[in-house]
Amino acid sequence: EGEKAIEDLYFTKEDQRLMAKLLVKVKEQSDIADKHAAEGVKAAEMSAL
Repeated sequence: EGEKAIEDLYFTKEDQRLMAKLLVKVKEQSDIADKHAAEGVKAAEMSAL
């Protein structure tokens, strides 16, 4: 039962899926609002790969 309580403290898979969708939505909105910064972030992300 102790393990179950610990597991309940972490995000469920459904929570993870919803948070990922929210993160994508927020990123899209910020990219539209600030095109200059979005280009810099995109370049940095691509160079990190």
